[in-house]
Amino acid sequence: MAIFFTACSTKPKCDDDEVVKLVKDIVYESGAVGDKLSAAIMQGQIPNITMDQYTRGLINVGEVAQKSNITLNSYEDFKKFDVSKLNENGLKSFNLLKDTIKNFYKTKPYTTMTTDDSDPKITYCKAKLFKDANTLEYSAQYTNDGKLYVEVAR
Repeated sequence: MAIFFTACSTKPKCDDDEVVKLVKDIVYESGAVGDKLSAAIMQGQIPNITMDQYTRGLINVGEVAQKSNITLNSYEDFKKFDVSKLNENGLKSFNLLKDTIKNFYKTKPYTTMTTDDSDPKITYCKAKLFKDANTLEYSAQYTNDGKLYVEVAR
């Protein structure tokens, strides 16, 4: 998956804020943030919620979003979502997921490093976005029209 952003420099760095944000956008869109939250709930690391409550809550959130013709594709979408129609599990799950996503975007990567800097236009990188996760490989470059292009290896 790749994302573009307008910029003006010859070569981006692995830890540039916009590069990291675009990498996080791709990771968020892949569902990895929700998967990490689900794993933490299953392991009992999140107090006051069971996996059953969380799952039922997500179903409620999905139903309300669908009826309202709303998607939750970004943290901005979560901030605008009307929670008044959610049931108790829906509200609990929604707030937990919203806070997790907020913290994901707010937290700097645990590690970021350049793995190959020999190409004059492309920077190849690795980063560890979660404390207990594998490193993620990605590349960043500017296109001919000055947009930032980030690609995450699958």
